Amino acid sequence: MFQKRETQWITMIYELNSRFWNAIQKPVFLFYFSSGILLIGGVGVWLPYLIDINKNPTNHIDLLNTSNLLTFTSALIGTIYVNSTIKRETDNILKQPAIFFGLLAFIFSIYGYISQPNSSSNWTIAGASIAILIYILINASDPSFDNESISSSTGYEEADPDYLSNGVSK
Repeated sequence: MFQKRETQWITMIYELNSRFWNAIQKPVFLFYFSSGILLIGGVGVWLPYLIDINKNPTNHIDLLNTSNLLTFTSALIGTIYVNSTIKRETDNILKQPAIFFGLLAFIFSIYGYISQPNSSSNWTIAGASIAILIYILINASDPSFDNESISSSTGYEEADPDYLSNGVSK
């Protein structure tokens, strides 16, 4: 007789939905993502465009050049894989789909680069978009982005006198 298993699709959809809303509702994560990942991490995508448009305003390179997006996508996917390997608390229900879609994003980016190496490619843009979405969904629920206020002006918790005097914590 066959064993009937519970479907994990509903759990996975619920988890993805909650992570998406966590990303939107956390200003700390939004500022980190927009400044750290897109602005600083994506400097290889937008800086060559700005330099070229200033030198040649009429005939300039595409903003989303395939070679630039391929390196950005590769770095982002590599960061996702390294972080998921280091962090043990990654949800198993989302780990395999993230690996699958990460590889898909990488394949899309490589195909876009091979098909149009000197211009913009929809395949490479799709690959970068998938990688960005995976990054958001994996990191949005990270507890380090929870805004827990610390009462000390130094940014650290209050010192425990018992711990300081004899090295024993509560």
